[in-house]
Order: sequence, then structure tokens, then C-alpha cells
Amino acid sequence: LDVGGRNRCTKPMRELEVDQSAQTTSIRVHCSCNQVVQVSDWSQQRMQMSMRCLDIHFAGLNKFKGLMGIEHQDSSSTFKRNQSKLLSIEEEILMEQVHRNRVEELSLAKNQQSTLYVGEKPRITVKIDGSWSKAGFTSNFGFVVVLSSKTGKALDCIFKSKYCNSCNMQKDSEIVSCANCSANYEGSSGGMEATGVREMFERSQSWPEGGVVFDGVVRDRDSDVMFHIRFAYKDLGLCATCTKLQHTNAKSPEWKSFLKSDEFKQWELDHQKGVVGCLRVNDNYCVEHWCRNLGARLRNHKFPLVNVLVEKKKKDKIEVTEQKNASIRGAGGHRMTGEKCTSLQIQVKKVVKSVTAETISVEAKMKRLNKGIRGVFLHNCMVTPPAHRHKLCPKGKNSFCGWRRQQAGDLSEYDEKKKTHLYGEFYQLLLPIIDEFTSDLMLVKLSKGLHTDDLESLFSSVHSQHSKKKFRGPEILRGAFARGIVQNNSGLSYLRKIVEKNSFKPTLFLTKFIVEEDKKRIVVITHMLVT
Repeated sequence: LDVGGRNRCTKPMRELEVDQSAQTTSIRVHCSCNQVVQVSDWSQQRMQMSMRCLDIHFAGLNKFKGLMGIEHQDSSSTFKRNQSKLLSIEEEILMEQVHRNRVEELSLAKNQQSTLYVGEKPRITVKIDGSWSKAGFTSNFGFVVVLSSKTGKALDCIFKSKYCNSCNMQKDSEIVSCANCSANYEGSSGGMEATGVREMFERSQSWPEGGVVFDGVVRDRDSDVMFHIRFAYKDLGLCATCTKLQHTNAKSPEWKSFLKSDEFKQWELDHQKGVVGCLRVNDNYCVEHWCRNLGARLRNHKFPLVNVLVEKKKKDKIEVTEQKNASIRGAGGHRMTGEKCTSLQIQVKKVVKSVTAETISVEAKMKRLNKGIRGVFLHNCMVTPPAHRHKLCPKGKNSFCGWRRQQAGDLSEYDEKKKTHLYGEFYQLLLPIIDEFTSDLMLVKLSKGLHTDDLESLFSSVHSQHSKKKFRGPEILRGAFARGIVQNNSGLSYLRKIVEKNSFKPTLFLTKFIVEEDKKRIVVITHMLVT
């Protein structure tokens, strides 16, 4: 008899006892030498599995048992053995999910007529981001994901670790390295994202489901990851300019001088429009982040003082006086308040989303974006005459512009001089910011209408599985990473799979809970898509 390395006996088994009830199912082996060994206690395993999904581990589990009056306490070795088994099951479920996502992505690319190919490999645009196990730049663990820009599902993921517990325990011994080292990264914590993304780009061509080429990305722009992946497919062919720049980085003198040259703008435009036969990875703007940057510029920019014409009502007359050295900020109406900045940001966001959703050429989108964004700012400034102020507003009775609706025959009232409208003289102050955010280089990167909401939602799911404020080892974090991705892609149905793969029977209550929670999730996602 050899059960988990704890009891060894060469005598035959005398009796096999199975106790089954609503709370537990136990198997006990009675040996001829009068030893009684409990081979399996499914209630304990199920409790460990459940607590793991709730981010409660060894100390918390035993504390819970003590409070509930459960006499059986788990040993550290038993707990670790069960946790390793659960981790392998969670990562298996994750790989199954990634496989389904890849098959779906390849099918969508094949059915889309506008898809470009490199040989038999489709070129697709993806979303990339990374996160750490705890806040700050000192984390030993991090994870990086690549999501589909079409479905928002994970196409690849990688876990990075600078720490190995076995190596740390053996650091004072003569052993150089351990057999199963969990450390797979050396360097700063800030470089984990760039290194992980680079690895996933390099292996994208050798997927078992069929290789792909990532020809464009959208990201949160909080790292220099583009210098690591811009020329990831240099073996497939680069243009002459990209060949010269493939070994540069953000601090290279060659890159800095190129960035200031006139050639840089044309180089970016040609690659974004796809007019050159080059497999450089293109960088796209997230609509949400672009609008936030616009709002931040409006709030923080230092505007000069100007003279404005102010209308004041006195009895039945309106007197026009000149106010000298007026500030665009402040109270009293017709000023750029925080609420006004938010309002402009929302209006511009609606224009960008409506234009980028249309199936027209890149050049046509750029023209319409330029016109629409300028139209929003012009509409919100009391520029005279009204025909000039509303010349860029959309026509028709369904227009957001009241003046245009009146021109189309709508009899509803429209106030040309609301308190929320800015003085006409302020429009000239806003022009530098408008010109910056409607430059050809910005608009071409914005024209795809991509967003990173899926990434934020995914990392929210991952961090809901473990707290950033608590220390966690690599095995626990890998499990939380796997569960978070699967939950974000397929909802809580992964809980049923974990139960089944642990040889337990899912209860009816668990199934009802999953159905009800996923119904709420579908309602939230539907609302997000509509708005």
C-alpha cells in the first residue's frame, strides 16, 4: 500500500470502505496490518477548489474550517499538491478557450473580403496590454495578453515571472539552477509588457490552428512597446526606410533626428494607408484614449487673454460692451468650465464613432472626421453670422444642431446664445488644439475606430480573482490569470468546467447561479454596444 508517499505496506488490502453523503464522499482503505488510510476526501478537495476561486488560500481555508467546527485541517504539502492539480486544470481550460478564439478569428478573417494575406496567413489588427500582480514598478510577476480587435477575445497570453521559490531556497547552496524553474524573465518590471508582446508576435506565425500576421495594434500608449514590435516581421519584408530604422530605439540619435524630419510624417501616412509594400506593424489610436487626451488638453492648456463683446440686457434694450483681457476660464457663463470640457469631449466622441463605423475609404473618413470635429467646436462658439457658425453641422431634421433643424423645417425653438456656448472670440484660441487633434497623422491612426475597453474589462476580471494589495506566489497568480481571461471571454461557465474536471458533479444551484450571472453580463454588454 502506497498512498501519497505517506504509508508503505506490502500486505494485501483487507477492506475498501466508501462513505457518501450530501457533504462528503470519502474512500478509506483497511489494510491487513490494521492500518486505515483515507485515500480520498472529496469534501476537502471541493472546499479547496471553491476557496481558490474566491481568492482564499491555505491560512484562510484553515481559519474557515476552524470557525465552522470542521476538525480536519489541511497540511501544507496536501494543500500544495491539490493546488498544483487545480492550476493544471485552470490552464488547460484557458488553452481550450484560446484555441476556440483563434479558430473563430481565422474564420472571420477568411470570410472578410477586405482581409490582406502574407502567403496563406491573414493580416489582422489586435489589442495589446499588460499588467502586474501588484501596483508599482517593483512587481516580480506580470501578465500580457493579445486580444482580437473584432471579437475582443484573447488570442494569446503569457505570464512573466522574475522569481522562483525553488531557486530562492537554493541560493546559498552549490546548486546552480532548479529542475522546474518558474522564472522566465530577467530585467525591470516595466519591461515585462514589451518582452511578452514581442514573444507573442514572434510565435503568431506558428499557431497550431494556422498562423497569422499582426499588422496593426491598438494600445493604451503607456509604454515604449512599439520599438519592440514595430519590425517584428522583418523577415517577411520591410521597405528601405524601415530597414534603416529596425535597430533603433527611443533614445537613438538616428530615431530622434528622423522624428523631427518631414520624412517621418509621410512615412507614417504611407504605412497607415497601406500604399507601401512593407510589413511594419502599425500603431493605431484608441478612440476613448484619444478623446480623453483631447479633454485633458482643453482643461490644462494655458490660453491667452482676449477682448470679447459682451451683451447685457437693460430694461428692453440690449447693450453691447467690450470686456478687455477676458479669460476663457471662470464662471458667469460662456466660459470653458470643467463641465464644458467634458461636454465637448462627449460630442467629439460621438462624431468619431459615427464616422469610423461607416464603410468608406480611409481618405474619406479622414475628411469627414476633420469636418465633424471642427464642426463641434464651431457649433459651441457664438461665431457670427449663424450661417458661418453652423456651416459644418450636419443637415436635416435629425441633426444635433438646432439651427440646421430649423432650416430643414423644424418649428421647435433654438437658443443661439446659451450660457454653455462660448464667446465667438474664444474660437481662435481653440484653433491650435483643434489643428493638433485633426492633423492627418492623428486622423489616419484614428480612422479604424478601435478601442481598448475590452482590455480594461479583461484586467478587471483578472484582478477580481486576486487583490493587488496582497502578496501572491506565481502559482496562485497564474491560476487567477487563467480564470480571469476565461471568465472575461465566456462568462462564469468556466466554474462548471472546473468542477467537472475535478471529477465532481455540478449542482443545480451552481448551474442556476451561472445562468443568472451571465444574463446580467449579457445585458451590460448589450447596453455598452448600443451606447
